[in-house]
Amino acid sequence: YKFDIYLTGENGLADDSEITKQQALDIFNIRYALNANYYKKYVSAVVCEDVSPELQAAILEHADELQGVEIEEDTVRVYPYAECFSHVLGYTGTASEEELEILQGEDDTYETGDIIGKKGTGLEWVMETTLSGQKGTQIIYKDSTGLVLDTEEAEEPVPGDDVYLSLDAELTQAVYDIIEEQLAGIVYDRLIQGDFTATEDTLAEEFKIPIKDVYFQMINNNVLNYTDFADADASGTENNIQAKYQVYYDQVTAEIRNELLSSQASSQNELSDELKGYMEYIYEFLKEKNMIMSDAIDTTDAVYQSWKEGTIGLRAFLLYGIENQWIDYSLIETQEQYSTTDEMLEALAGNLLELLAVDDGFAKELYDVLIHQQVVTGCEICIALMEQGVLAMDGFSYEKLQAGDEEYAYEFMREKIYNIEITPAQIALDPCSGSAVMTDVDTGELLAVVTYPGYDINRLSGTIDAEYYRQLVNDLSQPFYNRATQTRLSPGSTYKMLTGIAGVMEGVIGKNEMVDCQGIFEPTNQQCWIFREHGGVHGNVNLLTALANSCNCYFFEIGYRLSLDENGTYNQQLGLEKLAKYASMFGFDENTGIEIRENISHISDEYPVSSAIGQGTNNFTCLQMGRYIEAIASRGNLYEYTLLDKVTDYTGELIEDISPEIQRTIDLSDVLWDDVWEGMYQVLQTGSAAGMCNDIDLEIVGKTGTTQENKLRGNHGNFTSFAPKDDPEISVEVMLPNAYTSGNAIYVAKDIYRYYFGLEAYEDIVDGHANAGCAVNVGD
Repeated sequence: YKFDIYLTGENGLADDSEITKQQALDIFNIRYALNANYYKKYVSAVVCEDVSPELQAAILEHADELQGVEIEEDTVRVYPYAECFSHVLGYTGTASEEELEILQGEDDTYETGDIIGKKGTGLEWVMETTLSGQKGTQIIYKDSTGLVLDTEEAEEPVPGDDVYLSLDAELTQAVYDIIEEQLAGIVYDRLIQGDFTATEDTLAEEFKIPIKDVYFQMINNNVLNYTDFADADASGTENNIQAKYQVYYDQVTAEIRNELLSSQASSQNELSDELKGYMEYIYEFLKEKNMIMSDAIDTTDAVYQSWKEGTIGLRAFLLYGIENQWIDYSLIETQEQYSTTDEMLEALAGNLLELLAVDDGFAKELYDVLIHQQVVTGCEICIALMEQGVLAMDGFSYEKLQAGDEEYAYEFMREKIYNIEITPAQIALDPCSGSAVMTDVDTGELLAVVTYPGYDINRLSGTIDAEYYRQLVNDLSQPFYNRATQTRLSPGSTYKMLTGIAGVMEGVIGKNEMVDCQGIFEPTNQQCWIFREHGGVHGNVNLLTALANSCNCYFFEIGYRLSLDENGTYNQQLGLEKLAKYASMFGFDENTGIEIRENISHISDEYPVSSAIGQGTNNFTCLQMGRYIEAIASRGNLYEYTLLDKVTDYTGELIEDISPEIQRTIDLSDVLWDDVWEGMYQVLQTGSAAGMCNDIDLEIVGKTGTTQENKLRGNHGNFTSFAPKDDPEISVEVMLPNAYTSGNAIYVAKDIYRYYFGLEAYEDIVDGHANAGCAVNVGD
């Protein structure tokens, strides 16, 4: 794309040049940087970074012609563990006006153009004033043309302080890789060549991932750049894909135009599923563009109701919307004036089709159909991945794929997933994310706070790689989101330790008192998992055996008893308040103290019986679950967390020694702690996850939690644990959203323990391949 720009010089209009948009943007950026220092002309403005040796030589050779242009060396932030530390560290960049205003409140030497830790990204921002040091000063003598004649050092700069974290870098990298390999293994194991559609009755073990969904995600998640298919230098395969797309695009837009403008237009219910989907997309698209004004619509209107029910088409709805001023006609780009509703609709349709022609979402809607109907084939997608450099070019595979063997394309993609050449984050299907938190039980120090996926902060620090940043913003796996500190999920059965403690401490149940589980809790007609999944019962269980077998009925009983007032009347609010009391005791209603951004967990405010097994509206972060299990492992120490270990000056002199502080101690009897520990230990020995840790030479104490948020998606998997049993050293909390079963979280934790305690070599644990063939359903 090109446009005309007028360049004005000292004597007014100087030239009329045709330049690219990028060149224009570069000029504007330079002018903006110069203008920011208008009143400080001695302050230089950076107009180009990371310049080549050839450009440096050219500038030096023409120094007399380029007055005021200088080449300076500067430091560059380099992060050796970029992706796994991205959410903790954040990145640096040129200070914005908002950031400058904040920083100048603490240090008035900050000025335009300074490189700082970017606000809200991590410790780079939090510790900015500690890390920044003091600027040096120079006296510069220039002539009237701005040429530097002489300089004098007035004050030497002082390096900033050094900040040390409690986090173990190699351990953090290992945890990140372990999570990625487990997620890749889940995808690999569930991949099928056929079709699959989940229903509300689909069991966790029945969920599958069709290979066509993976092919589509290569375009949908911008792994492949579909706009390159239309380039002049596109390959033959890319040209074929583009040609198929263009034929289908022309067909669909013709049908859309007909349905919008024909007096014989169909109702929604009469359309094919494909066209119905496109009309629904257009409706949402017009709302997003504010052409349909949602606030103006009377949702009780009969015509609106008919549209929602599908008994009229979009044409009828829009005509009625124009008449009733639900359509903002001022946003329709047209040079004409129209008087009838039909003429106005025709203008709207024309404008709409122009917008759809360049709409990324609409293009992907079309590719979704083309790929799932195998018009665009898996072979073509795999070839395009090689041709666009996403995958390394492989001559043998290239020839096989060009022959059109779809079975080979399936196996080819499976191999790339197994070798993690295509990552779970790129696929961005369930599951594609996870988090883990590790602590030192004795000291409360955070050893690892990990979110998958991360991103390469080296490509954002200093000067942002704009294309990479756009890719991250649009990535469906949401790599900017810190899942360890911000994602809140139901804790599920990992909450049962808290409920058991609440029941005993409130005196509604004795720790050795038996509750008879017959599969259904009669007061609320809720089922125990063993009855729901296997038609079985647990029989008589006490606190220890109920934890071991994750018996819902036992904890339903506690939730119910906590809700009975002195007259034996069921009071929902009373039960919720008593459960919340213990949730607060374990810190779920407050921040952990960590320096970076975190969400406070939500303690359930509905349904005390369901809440007692970690459901209701309980939603906790991985970090706060980590603090919960550490409190159990330490027998009651609830720490205020910190990511920091110490601060020294640049010579290594200690300025501040930082350690987590015990915020409070949860005072329970040793006998009660013993039963909680033993019940959790038996989970992995004789209980709901029996045998899953038999292949590791370490006694792990843990509790699983599998929770369902959406019946059409996989369950969340959660495993909270510590080890060794008799003298705990570390605690490990793992959360895997939509990973189908908590068994997958156990496998992550086991590999973490293997690595931390040196039970296996790193290269044997993290071998660069999907951790396939290990998914196990766990009862809880």
